[in-house]
Amino acid sequence: MGQRYGAFTLIIIGEGFISVIRAFNLAISGFSITSAVTYPQVILAISIMYLLFTFLFTHFDPKIKIGTRCALVWEAIHFPMHFNLLLLLAALVVSMSSYIRTIEAITNGTDITLLEQHNVARYFDQLYLEPDYNTEMSLLRNLSTVDIPVEDPTILAYQYLGQIMFQVTNNYGIELEDSMVRNLENLYALNTTWSTDESARTTMQSEAYLLLRDIIQEPATSSLSGILWLFPTAGIALIFCAIRSMLWHRYKGICHSIIHGIWVLLGLVLCSLGLLDIGKKDFDIFASSVEAELSGINPMYWLIHTRTPLLIVVAVYLFAYIATLM
Repeated sequence: MGQRYGAFTLIIIGEGFISVIRAFNLAISGFSITSAVTYPQVILAISIMYLLFTFLFTHFDPKIKIGTRCALVWEAIHFPMHFNLLLLLAALVVSMSSYIRTIEAITNGTDITLLEQHNVARYFDQLYLEPDYNTEMSLLRNLSTVDIPVEDPTILAYQYLGQIMFQVTNNYGIELEDSMVRNLENLYALNTTWSTDESARTTMQSEAYLLLRDIIQEPATSSLSGILWLFPTAGIALIFCAIRSMLWHRYKGICHSIIHGIWVLLGLVLCSLGLLDIGKKDFDIFASSVEAELSGINPMYWLIHTRTPLLIVVAVYLFAYIATLM
């Protein structure tokens, strides 16, 4: 039975490796803002999974016999442990995504470089856009040079940007909500004919802007919410590893209590970092700067923007791993 539980745990970790590689492929296949950020994130994610593997499968002596009660508890903890591992691996995959940085580049809101904006624009031709990017830009430029155009270039631009964001979201593998589809349909249902009445034209442009804002904001918020599980699940995983190890008596003498005590303590520290999730979760993707975009939201989103959550988990896990070398 122990071998079967171990095999199932290995399958989960293996699926995690596959998910990380798939996310890495999506990140570099066309819409990664910079590989200088993507590659370290992949290395950190793989390091976390490797350290988890060492916590779960090293220093075991199969010759040691444990009591019936310990065996029952050892088996019982595997179900919640596996469920927690799945949540942790999902958070790892989400944390590697460059989706937020990509839409920041597309909306040209936050302070990213012109080179990053150019890199994103180069990949628009890979999307299923109708018409293609160059044709649409040519149309908008022509309409903008006319005093009284046939169609409103502002509304047309909002519609095309909505289509771009829909395709980018789909390209990153993020689930497309029904509300996002409805908003895009409503955006394209707007009358694009140029109105000589400035008040009516402004009202129509404002309606188009609000629909576009909803199209962009909803998947962006949803994509970030997935990483909020990272610290709590990483901490709980370490605690489960400690309990699992204690039941099997892997270390002798006082080292047994010291090592597992360190694991539990470090796990609690990671769990406490989950308190950073408390606070506002709606950010302004159209803000003029990062500070304005993240103003008033929970501290975890600031950490996500600095790309440090995985580094923190690796640092804690490395400390726990060093403790096993005692």
